[in-house]
Amino acid sequence: RRLGCVSVIDHFPAKDEKIMLCYWGSWSAYRPMQCAFAVDQIDPFMCTHIVYAFTKILDNRITLFDPWLELPDGGGKDMLRKLNDLRVTNPQLRTIIAIGGWNEGSKNYSVMASTEAGRRTFVDSVVAFLNRYRFDGFDLDWEYPTDRGGAPEDYVNYILLLKALKQALGDRYLLSAAVAASPEKVDQAYNVTEMCKYLDFMSVMGYDFFGAWDNKTGHNAPLRARQNASKIETTWNYAVNHWITRGAPPSKLLLGVPLYGRTFLLKDPKNAGFLAPSAGPGPMGPCSRTDGNLGYNEICRYLNEGGWTVTRDPDVNAPVAVKDNFWIGYDDAESLTAK
Repeated sequence: RRLGCVSVIDHFPAKDEKIMLCYWGSWSAYRPMQCAFAVDQIDPFMCTHIVYAFTKILDNRITLFDPWLELPDGGGKDMLRKLNDLRVTNPQLRTIIAIGGWNEGSKNYSVMASTEAGRRTFVDSVVAFLNRYRFDGFDLDWEYPTDRGGAPEDYVNYILLLKALKQALGDRYLLSAAVAASPEKVDQAYNVTEMCKYLDFMSVMGYDFFGAWDNKTGHNAPLRARQNASKIETTWNYAVNHWITRGAPPSKLLLGVPLYGRTFLLKDPKNAGFLAPSAGPGPMGPCSRTDGNLGYNEICRYLNEGGWTVTRDPDVNAPVAVKDNFWIGYDDAESLTAK
């Protein structure tokens, strides 16, 4: 029952204040019984910025994803207001509305950004949304330009969209983006030096480097590559440094870390190291209800039951827990501190 992920920025605004940006996924409000987590349960002093995830794009406009949850009428949950009301308790808190996410794909964003008229319609709708619902900023989570239904022209049009957004939002609102960690995606999708002109900060999604889709075990968010790795492995350290090499100022990089783990079922419990053959994803937990994925709260429950062997590779610098044929790679307080 925590926020979905956290980004820590190696960025120092006025008076050396560090930024701790947290995402709240609206789907967590629908989790069963004690697993449900609404925005009014958030400690308003835990994060400096909280992002509401997500809205969607429809007819080139930002649109509510779930009005029943987000507005006072219908379901009466009124989550947008409740999130922004956290600023009453902590006036220094900043709230940001996000659009996109993995499930949205890229096609509709690509189409919108491909014309000046489409970009103008979108930007005008974002400004109106921020004014109406009283958010402090806008987060663009387009996953990803040029990919997943996008077009090669997205490389240029993405910059045109960011420029239009910045011109409209000015200094009144924050403008951020969630961006890929994979060096291949970075080079394909982003003109890094240009996008940095318009974004206040970027959240590098430093997770999901391994999952059940790989058919072999690997850590969700390894800090560095293992010394005995047979090939270059994408890691948290490698991804962040690739962004810097491509021209991103460290002062604009938020380093995204996961508050969940990726799980596997081992083909052979005796072969439980990294890159061990996997028979598929681990079973879903009672809260996240997704095969191959467990929230940190669920992982803690499993570990408290006993019988697990927990190891920590010095380079990956994050724990792996194994019990019988169940393999979990996750982050804890020690690994997050190292990152």
